[in-house]
Amino acid sequence: MHRKVLLLIIVMQALIGSNEASPLGRNSFTIVSPSENCEIYINKKEAKVVQIAAELLVKDIYRITGSEVSILNNDSFSSELPVIAGTIGNSEWINQLVDKNELDISDIVGRWESYSIQLVERPIEGVDKALVILGSDRRGTAYGIMELSRMIGVSPWEWWADVKPEKKDNIELYIQKRIYGSPTVKYRGIFLNDEDWGLERWATLNFEPETGSIGPKTYSKIFELMLRLRANTIWPAMHSCTKAFYSFSDNKKVADDYAIIIGTSHCEPVLCNVNAEWDKKTMGEWRYDTNSANIKAFFKERVEESNGFESIYTVGMRGEHDSPMNTGGADINAQINLLEDVINAQRHILESVTKKNKEDIPQVFIPYKEVLTAYTNGLTLPEDISLMWTDDNYGYIRQLCKPDEQKRKGGSGIYYHTSYWGKPHDYLWLNSTNPVLMWEEMFKAYQFNSRQYWILNVGDIKPHEYNTELFMDMAWNMDSFQSDKDVKNHMLMWAEREFGKTVAKLVVELMYEYNRLAFIRRPEFMAWTRVEPVTQVGETELFINESVDEIQKRIEEYENLVQKVEVVAKGIDNYRKDAFYELVYYPVIGTANLNYKWLYFFKYKTTLKNDGVDMEYYARKSNEAYQRLRKETIYYNKELCNGKWDQIMNMRPRHLPVFLEPKFSLARSKSDTLIKSNNETCAEESIEGNISKEYRKFKGFVEQNHIVSINAENYTRKFDGKEADWKVIEGIGYTGKVVSSFPFKAKLRTSIEDIVENSPVLEYEFYSNSIGDCEINLQAIPTHPFFKGRGVRCAVAIDDNQPVILDFVTEGRSEEWKQNVLKNATYKSAKQDVYAKGVHQLKLWMVDPGVMVDRILLDFGGHKGSYTFPVETVKK
Repeated sequence: MHRKVLLLIIVMQALIGSNEASPLGRNSFTIVSPSENCEIYINKKEAKVVQIAAELLVKDIYRITGSEVSILNNDSFSSELPVIAGTIGNSEWINQLVDKNELDISDIVGRWESYSIQLVERPIEGVDKALVILGSDRRGTAYGIMELSRMIGVSPWEWWADVKPEKKDNIELYIQKRIYGSPTVKYRGIFLNDEDWGLERWATLNFEPETGSIGPKTYSKIFELMLRLRANTIWPAMHSCTKAFYSFSDNKKVADDYAIIIGTSHCEPVLCNVNAEWDKKTMGEWRYDTNSANIKAFFKERVEESNGFESIYTVGMRGEHDSPMNTGGADINAQINLLEDVINAQRHILESVTKKNKEDIPQVFIPYKEVLTAYTNGLTLPEDISLMWTDDNYGYIRQLCKPDEQKRKGGSGIYYHTSYWGKPHDYLWLNSTNPVLMWEEMFKAYQFNSRQYWILNVGDIKPHEYNTELFMDMAWNMDSFQSDKDVKNHMLMWAEREFGKTVAKLVVELMYEYNRLAFIRRPEFMAWTRVEPVTQVGETELFINESVDEIQKRIEEYENLVQKVEVVAKGIDNYRKDAFYELVYYPVIGTANLNYKWLYFFKYKTTLKNDGVDMEYYARKSNEAYQRLRKETIYYNKELCNGKWDQIMNMRPRHLPVFLEPKFSLARSKSDTLIKSNNETCAEESIEGNISKEYRKFKGFVEQNHIVSINAENYTRKFDGKEADWKVIEGIGYTGKVVSSFPFKAKLRTSIEDIVENSPVLEYEFYSNSIGDCEINLQAIPTHPFFKGRGVRCAVAIDDNQPVILDFVTEGRSEEWKQNVLKNATYKSAKQDVYAKGVHQLKLWMVDPGVMVDRILLDFGGHKGSYTFPVETVKK
C-alpha cells in the first residue's frame, strides 16, 4: 500500500454547555471550554500553507463556538493547552520533542505528504499535555491541521456549498495516536473546464469583477477548497473566454502559498495555454514541422516563468482548440517521428532552464484521441514520463497499463470526466456521473497500478461537489474503498456531516434514486439531440404501445423522487437549508423538471386529440416544468445566500435545443396516432389448456407474452470459479444493481472447456411455455477492455446447449459506442434452442473479469421493442 493508516481510531465528542470536568480521560484534549481555549503554535520557519491551514482552523473553531483561538509564533508556551503544528526539520518544537523521544516520526519521515496527530504528555514544564501535529513536508503538516477541522465537524464545502457546522459551546476531542503514510495517489487534482457559462461568468460578473476573469481572488478560494479536500494539483481554466492562468502574475504565487502544484491538460503542452496565448499574427502557425523555432521559444518562456514553482509538465503536442496536431497530411510514421522530436525538445528545455536532471522533473504524457493512435503505433516514450490514461469522456476508462507498462518508472494515472463538452452530446449542466461507476472505474485503475496522477474534470466545481469529494477521498486512501458498500457508507457519512443524522439515510436513498434515473438517461440527453453538428429535437426511444408506456413510467418515477426530496427538505435544520438546496434539492428538482418538460412533450407528440384525451394538458405540464426550472435557477443565482452564486448556475449551457422551451405548434404530424396504455409492462397472458402441477409449484422467472425478463442480480444459484466470482454491485445499472466479476486480475479463460470448468457461473431458473428458438439478450454496462488484446466478454447457454461467448467491446467513437454512452448500456444477443416446455436453466459465465451485466431478456418472439427491457417476469 502507498498509504498506511497504522491506527485509524479517532473519535470526536463535543460537550455542549457543560462546565464539568472532561469524562474522556487522558486521551482527551480541549479545544474550547468555558475556562480556557487552546492556542496554536506555528514556527516562523514554516511554509505559508501551514500558516494558512492554521488560520482556517481558527476560523472553523470560531464558526462552531464563537470563541477565538490564537496562533502564536513564540519561542515559549503561554497556554496549558498548546496545539503544536510543524514540519519535520522546520519546527524547533518538533525537533526538540523528537530529540527527547517524545515523538515517533519513523513512519512519516521522508515520505510524501504524510502526517501524524499525537498527544504528548508533559512536553515542557508547566504543560500537562500538548496536541502535536507533525508533517513530513509542508502539505503533510497542512493536511494534519485541516484534519482537526474535519474532526470538529467542519465540511470541506463550508464556503463552496455553504455548509454551516453545528454550533457548540465546547469542543473536546478524544485522540489516540494516528499516523497517515503517503496517500494512494501522488498527484490528485481537478481540471476547471468548459467554464464559459458558469465559473467564468460568476468570477467575472460577481465575485472578481476587478480582474474580469478567473483571477487570484477566485483561485485562492479554489485552492482553499483543494487544501480542505487534500487535492494538490490544479489544471487551470483554459477556454478562450478566460484569461490565461499565467497572465496574472499572482496566480502562481497564490498557488504556491497553498502548496498547489500546477499542471495542464492534454492540449496545453509545457503549461502553455495555446487557446489564449498563441498569437498567429506575431508567432506564426501552430505547427511544429514548419514553425518549431517560435514554438520552442514559447515553451522556454513558460518554463522560465514557472521555474521555482511546483509544476507537472505535460509533454507532447496537439492542435489548437483540442484538435489533432497539424502535420500537413503526414502518414502515421512521420507523425510519430514529429511527436518524438517535440518531446525531446521539451525535455531539453526543461533540463536547461531548471538545471535539473530531466528524469527528475515531473512530466506526463496523455495519450488522448489521435495521440493514443501514435502511442499504440510505436511512439518511443522515456520511462520516467508518467502515462495518463483517459476515460471516453462519459465515465468509462478507455484502457489501462499492460503488465510491462505497469513497471514504468514514471507510473501512470487517470484523467476522468464528470462534465464534458462534445459529441455525441454535452453534459455541462448538472452532475449526472454515477458515483458507483466512478468508484468501479477508479478502483480498476488502482488495481492496474495507475496511482501516480489522478485528475477529475469538474467543470465549474458546482454542482459536482459530492463526486469531487469522493474522487479525492479515493485518491487519498483507496484502501478504504474496496467495495460498493464503502461508497454508500461514504455518502452516508457525507450526508450526516452536511445535513445531520436525522435525515442522512433518506438523503442517501433519494440520491441513489437520482443517480439511477440519470444513469438510464442523463437529463442533458432527454431531447434525443446530438452535437457536432447540433441537431434539433429527435424522436424519443421511450416505448409506448397498448400495454407499455415507458414515458409515463419515467414521469411517475420522477414524481416519487420529487415527493421524497420535498419530505426531506422539511426535515432539514434552518441553518443547513442553503447547503441542502445546492447539494440535493436543486439537482433533483432541476433534473425532474427537465425530464417532465420533454416527457410531456413526447406524450403530446404521440397522442392525437380525440377520445377524451386532453392534449393541452400535456402542453401545459411541459410548460409548467420549464417555468419551474427557470424559477429555481433564478432563485439559485439571485436569492440564494443573497446572490453569492449569481451567474454560477446556467440552465442552458451552449443554448442547446435540450434546454429550450418546446414548440408545441410543430410537435405533431399527420402520422401521429392515438395510443392508449395502462402502463402494465408485461401482463401475464392466459395459458391455454390445463396448467401443469410443475407450473403451479414453480416460483421464479416465467415466460409471459413470449418473453422472460430478468434482473441480473436476481440469480437462482451462484458457483464461484477457480480464481474469480460474481458479485452484486449496488448503485449502478437500470435497476440499481448489476453483477460483475472479480478480481480484475483474475486469469483470462477463453476456451469453452476452460470457461465451463473454471470460470464463475450464475444460474437463472425459468419456466418456459414455448419451445424452439430463444434469443438471449444481455444488457451490460459499456465498459472497455483493460488493454489491447482483452475484451468485455461473458458466455451464456440454456440447459446443455453449447455456450456462446458475447463480447461488448466497441471500436473508437463508432455509432454503436455513441448509442452506448447515451444510454449507459450495451447489448449483445445469442440464439439457443429450448427443446421442451417447463423448467430450464440459463447460465452466465465470466470470460473477462470486470464485465458488468445489468439485465437479461429471453425472447421467444414476443418482444416488440423498448428503451429498457420489460419489468421482471416473476411468479411468486
